Amino acid sequence: MPATLDAFRAEGVEAVAVCLLHAYANTAHEVAALEEIRRLWPEVSVVASHQITREWREYERTNTAVLSAYVQPVAARYLGKLDAGLKSQGLKKSPYIMQSNCGVDSLEATSAVPINMVEGGPASGFWGAAELGKLIGEENILALDIGGTTAKCSLIEGGEAREISGEMIVTAPCAASCEIAASLANRFGVIVGRRKWVDQMKATATKPWPTSSGQTRACPISSPAISGRRSRPGAAPRG
Repeated sequence: MPATLDAFRAEGVEAVAVCLLHAYANTAHEVAALEEIRRLWPEVSVVASHQITREWREYERTNTAVLSAYVQPVAARYLGKLDAGLKSQGLKKSPYIMQSNCGVDSLEATSAVPINMVEGGPASGFWGAAELGKLIGEENILALDIGGTTAKCSLIEGGEAREISGEMIVTAPCAASCEIAASLANRFGVIVGRRKWVDQMKATATKPWPTSSGQTRACPISSPAISGRRSRPGAAPRG
């Protein structure tokens, strides 16, 4: 390991992800590797897959650990500045950070495993919707959270948002939700836009509009997100 870490230093590496094949069942070797890296290189950011998830699929665990390690130095600096700034304004205790699973965690824990807050925005919306449902006596509701680049819905049953282990290549715990903006745009051309039309499914939808480069915008002008689909100016959407 010392030679490997020396090579990483020479390459300017800022963060290290550790993922071993059977760490979902036995974390001992990942823990040993984590401790040795911290002993040999205290300054580097490091995370092990078992800190995030204990699922057996090593491909997804590796992806998740790598993504968390990739943003860890930036996230730690940002959260550290946030904490210092709030305390300079008189806040006595460190804030808690929203997590993707509708929970909260300490600033220190979130700095160590930042991937757990990747869906914290939508999750907070679902959590708020669940609590509002309880207040009005409606514990089974469909919550919709619309942000700058995405629109997601989540089924709230019994006043609780359901938790899953992530989507696609990331297995961090998160609230169960459905991405509706991009998926519908790709399948039916139904996205948030400016002009109303009726698609082939006989449902009222909103017509996408093209940018000057010919791409179809998948969200409001205030947001930079653009779908991969192209459209001619003035062309009707395809079903």
